[in-house]
Amino acid sequence: MLPYRRSETGAAAFLLWVGMMRRTNRDFEYEITESGVEILRCFAFGGKGAVIEIPEKIEGEAVTAVGAYAFSPQQTPGGDRIGEVILPRGVVKIGRYAFYNCRELTRLEFPGGLRDVGAGAFTGCHRVRALTLRMEGEETSCLREILMELPEEMRVTYLSDRGEARLVFPEFFEEGVENTPARIIVTHLHGSGMQYRNCFAQRKLQLAEYDKCFALARAQEEERLLTELCFGRLLYPLELSENARKQYTGFLREHLRAAARYALSGREQHALRMLLGEVRPEEEELPVLLSEAQRAGDAQAVGRIQEYRRERFGGSFQKKADVRSRFSL
Repeated sequence: MLPYRRSETGAAAFLLWVGMMRRTNRDFEYEITESGVEILRCFAFGGKGAVIEIPEKIEGEAVTAVGAYAFSPQQTPGGDRIGEVILPRGVVKIGRYAFYNCRELTRLEFPGGLRDVGAGAFTGCHRVRALTLRMEGEETSCLREILMELPEEMRVTYLSDRGEARLVFPEFFEEGVENTPARIIVTHLHGSGMQYRNCFAQRKLQLAEYDKCFALARAQEEERLLTELCFGRLLYPLELSENARKQYTGFLREHLRAAARYALSGREQHALRMLLGEVRPEEEELPVLLSEAQRAGDAQAVGRIQEYRRERFGGSFQKKADVRSRFSL
């Protein structure tokens, strides 16, 4: 506990005391306030893509805030080399422009207890592509506020007591088009990303609404992104309804070659097993999977596909090929 309380002296004495509590260690400059430790500047960074993990406590006090401009190059020399930041569970506030022009920042991990994200916190952070949210019992979060600050294509790992979800939020951008006769500028919204970012009610993510956006995404997004989105929901089916499951497996069946390439990319350990178990390709579709596995040089995947065929349809690819060769003679 802090040894000082505002009620013990006047406001002027309190401000003087706070000023005295502004200090540094080898990693950070920080300030101890009534609500905890506020990070003001960072020293602990190395080369390009450095990972910064803020500790849960400094001097025995919980870290509760990241100050204005704390990681920006203006305040943290070399801040434009930071690649990843991990915020501790006690952080409830990110100050305005905290990550301003952190141009190499690609990933942010933060707790569900984060409640206040300052204006422009991620201005200039155009390379962020991955967010990890640790809910830790909370039902609400500031995920939407952060996603609105980051309009680019985003991947979210959503960790909660109820399970894990892997979500893709497509990109969106606004374009101002002049309506010359009316002398006004009309704003056009491109991409399905805004619809996905609106799948929140009272700061709580609504996964059923997220799944409903897929019909719109199919009409606007690339096959590559849609394939990854489907795998994410099927591999981590938190609150996934049967209707939503069918729409995702249906898309993968229609785009089997793209699905096979994603499953064999190595990004998800059990992707091929899920593809075979959920989509259940027919025998005439299996050569597509087999050719992709052979192209990838994945002998284990080739064996798994052949095993799937034997278990479901009997026989083997080799036997079928032998029969065809005999008839061709």
